[in-house]
Amino acid sequence: MKNFFLDIRNSFYSPSFYASGRGKPMNSAIGFLFFSSLLISFLMILGFTFAVIPGVLASKPAEFIQEKFPAELAVTITDGKASANVEQPFIVPIPEKDKLKDGEFENFLVIDTRPETTIAMLEDYKSIAVLTESSLYVSQDTGERRIIPLGEADYVTIDKECTLGLVEGLMAIVWIVIPVLLVFAAPFLALFGTGYFLVVSYVGAIIPLVISKIRKIPMTYWEAYKTALYGTVPIMIITTVWLFFSIGPFPMFLDVLLFAFLLTLNLKPPRSS
Repeated sequence: MKNFFLDIRNSFYSPSFYASGRGKPMNSAIGFLFFSSLLISFLMILGFTFAVIPGVLASKPAEFIQEKFPAELAVTITDGKASANVEQPFIVPIPEKDKLKDGEFENFLVIDTRPETTIAMLEDYKSIAVLTESSLYVSQDTGERRIIPLGEADYVTIDKECTLGLVEGLMAIVWIVIPVLLVFAAPFLALFGTGYFLVVSYVGAIIPLVISKIRKIPMTYWEAYKTALYGTVPIMIITTVWLFFSIGPFPMFLDVLLFAFLLTLNLKPPRSS
C-alpha cells in the first residue's frame, strides 16, 4: 500500500518512475490506473456523503411535516382526479424568516382542485407546488414548472399521518442506501473510469510517442500506451480536486495540455555513459 501511494506521488514527477514503467507488464499499468480510480471514486462518494448528510439532518423533514402540515388537511385522488376536504384555494405559506431575499415564491403549497382553475391563476399563487384537479405543478430551479399528471393514481389519500410515515420511511432508506453506495458505487465508477481511459489512451499514446521522437527516446507504441495510462492518474486527481471544490467547469482541452506538459517533464532520454 505504501508503494502504491508512492507511485501516485511519482506519477506527477519522477522521470525514473516513467522510465521503469515502460518496461513493466501491461497489467501493472492497468492495475495502477484501476486502483487509482477506485481510490478517487471512494473519496468522491465519501466527500459527497459528508456534504449531503449534515444538510439532511439539519433539515429535519419529519419535524417539518409535523409542524407545517395542517392536521385537518386530507387530499384524495380517485381515478386520476384530486379533491380536498378544505376550502379552496388552500394555501400553505412560507414563513417570513424562511423566505429567500428577492425570492419569487411566497407559498410552499397551494391546493386548488376547482375545475375553473387556469394557468394564470397558478402563476399568481407564487407557490413552489400547486395541486390541481388533474396535475401537480412543481417549480424547478430553472424557473420552469414540471407537470406531474395524476392519471395513473386509482385511489390515494394523503393526510398528515400518511405524509409523516412516508418521510420517516424515506429517511430510513437513506441510511441503508449510503453504505450500499460506498460499497458498490466506488468499484462501479472505478471500472467505468478505467474502461474509459483504456480506450482514450489508444489516442492519448500519440502524445508520449511524439515526445519520445523529439527527445530521441526509444519507445514502441505499447510503451507509449503504458506511459499514457500512468500519466492519466495525475490528470484524474487534478480534475477531481477541481470538481470537488466547485471551482467551475473544467476548461476544455486543459486536461490534454496538462497531460502533455506532465509527460514532457517526465520523459527524458537515457543518460549516455
